[in-house]
Amino acid sequence: MLVERSVDIDAAPDTVWDVLVDVAGWPGWNPAVKSATLDGAFAEGSQFRWKSGGSTISSTIERADRPHVAGWRGKTLGARARHVWRLEPTAGGTRVTTEESMSGLVPRLFSGWMTRTLETSLDVWIAGMSEAAERRTP
Repeated sequence: MLVERSVDIDAAPDTVWDVLVDVAGWPGWNPAVKSATLDGAFAEGSQFRWKSGGSTISSTIERADRPHVAGWRGKTLGARARHVWRLEPTAGGTRVTTEESMSGLVPRLFSGWMTRTLETSLDVWIAGMSEAAERRTP
């Protein structure tokens, strides 16, 4: 299963990047994230744990190319996920494209429901991140 979303944000790529990689700050702009803790800096190989939708997710950062690409993999309750964010400068700010893929028993058994849930989740992520980044822009 793979879901992708894009949005144009009226903020510079560095500003969007700072919002995205501040894992501990996610609950402040993403209502679906109840808590998040990162062990160390946002760097390849670093790990973080977060709670979302009643699940605790253990994730490992796979990509940290400031301010272009961030990505991580994670697992919870019979599902494995990969989440990638691409930031591209535009004349007015940043084009953000995010995609998440899921595999495992739960996504296979409940593919329709999981796809709809993932679509809603990504919509919440990009809306919250857009608002948070634009608030930081003078």
